[in-house]
Amino acid sequence: MTDLNDYQDLVKLGDTNSALEESLAFHYRGNEDLKADIVHLRHKVSELARDLKRSITGQDQLQDYLQELIAYQELMRQLFPVRNTHQTLDVLLDVSGEVLTSPSSAVYLWSKDNTKYVHKRTRNLPSDLEHAIEHELFRGSILTRDELEPNVIPFFYGPQEGSLAVIPLVSGRRQIGVFISFMPTSHLNFFGHHVNLFAMFGRATAIALENAFLFEKVRELSIRDDLTSLFNSRYLRKYLAKACERANGKKPVTVLFMDVDNFKYVNDHYGHLVGSRVLMEVASVVQEYAGTHHCAARYGGDEFVLAAVGLNNQMASKLAEQLRFKIEVTDFNKGSDARINLTVSIGLASYPTNARNVDDLLNYADLAMYQSKSKGKNCITVWEILTH
Repeated sequence: MTDLNDYQDLVKLGDTNSALEESLAFHYRGNEDLKADIVHLRHKVSELARDLKRSITGQDQLQDYLQELIAYQELMRQLFPVRNTHQTLDVLLDVSGEVLTSPSSAVYLWSKDNTKYVHKRTRNLPSDLEHAIEHELFRGSILTRDELEPNVIPFFYGPQEGSLAVIPLVSGRRQIGVFISFMPTSHLNFFGHHVNLFAMFGRATAIALENAFLFEKVRELSIRDDLTSLFNSRYLRKYLAKACERANGKKPVTVLFMDVDNFKYVNDHYGHLVGSRVLMEVASVVQEYAGTHHCAARYGGDEFVLAAVGLNNQMASKLAEQLRFKIEVTDFNKGSDARINLTVSIGLASYPTNARNVDDLLNYADLAMYQSKSKGKNCITVWEILTH
């Protein structure tokens, strides 16, 4: 009969992984059932230990996944109220550090023909790494324009082995851009739940960008003239109010108020469709001289306004003369045998030299324009001359 010490010895033997069956057979000859039960128990303990290890690892992965989902929810919360493309990209890069746990990221939005990017934002991306990523991106080795699913690929940054999370931003079945994040760890450390998170991240970002695009389009429609795409009079007044407020009397804000001479003849002789086409071409010339520094607007009918910030009457007169001459020597109604020549009458007024508010500024420039009409048209009149 086996006493307690024998069982203690058996437990010790059971703790030894090497040659357990031989040890049992040596000490307990003839008791094959006991030997088999102990070996079976040892295997069961090993299986339980392995399952426990897997469970702990799974819990860790689940914990990471939950944290990432919380960060993703924060991304959604911050992105969707934004109604501006540039702000959306800024918020995206700020929150992506938490969602993707990556310090270095870049986002590119493609042009409609997918040949270049029209918007770009980077965050904590060294210039040499940025250039390396863009070189591979535009040669198509990182991503092609027809790829719609996220991926994690190996990427070497100097001597450092890292990886890139490449997340296409997809609207419908079209790639509108790409989000790229550099992580200084091997791509082998990323699993299926990471890729799923990247996919959710990309979808949320694309939706937020589409919302921003739509909001900007609606806003543009509300402040643009339907025919010429110049700003409308409502926006012009808001622009002048802000410009005068910012100027604070320290720098001038000058209005060039212009009217196309004898435009009624164009409509009567060529028809309103031609008249509309000519107005679009005149608007294009006005926008050319407004550039990106000044505001060009269609005030109504065949009247246009160019608001120049930082130009006094003398400097604005030179700009007005260049614009007047350009219109005089241009053949309008392009693409037709019936070329049309036009002239414009222009009136100028300046804040704070001539006017003290936006209404007076527009009114005085308009009166100066009518004075140009009375002088024979195709000329420029400055309001301060009239006051003398």
